[in-house]
Amino acid sequence: MVQNERGGALIAVLLVTIMLSLLALSLSLSSMTDLRISSEFENHEKALLIADAGFNDVRKDIHGDLDVLLANTVTVKDYIPGETMRPYDYRNPISLREARNIDFELAPTSGTRNDTGWLTPAEGAEISGGRYFAKVSDNDDG
Repeated sequence: MVQNERGGALIAVLLVTIMLSLLALSLSLSSMTDLRISSEFENHEKALLIADAGFNDVRKDIHGDLDVLLANTVTVKDYIPGETMRPYDYRNPISLREARNIDFELAPTSGTRNDTGWLTPAEGAEISGGRYFAKVSDNDDG
């Protein structure tokens, strides 16, 4: 009987080792996922705080004469080459989806155009380690 049980301990040790390895792998993947989620949450909260600070910074300018604010002309860079003007563009120089992929510090431009109603410089105002953009439009449908 002793000769038939020689490899039983080896098989048991291998099975325990495999199970512990799978558990360790599972814990490390879970940890990496949690780290990525918390980093995205932190970035989201920072963006909200920067937007709120920008709103508070610009709020005093909105109390002025809107006709003067709407007449303020600023040169805006075109970051997306070959884009045609969309009705959306009179409020925003590029769409939010496109803006996520642009590094505004190093982005090449395809030209410039004049735009009205900006309360901040066209490249944004820096605050708390981020940038915010503010623009006034009359949304005239007529």
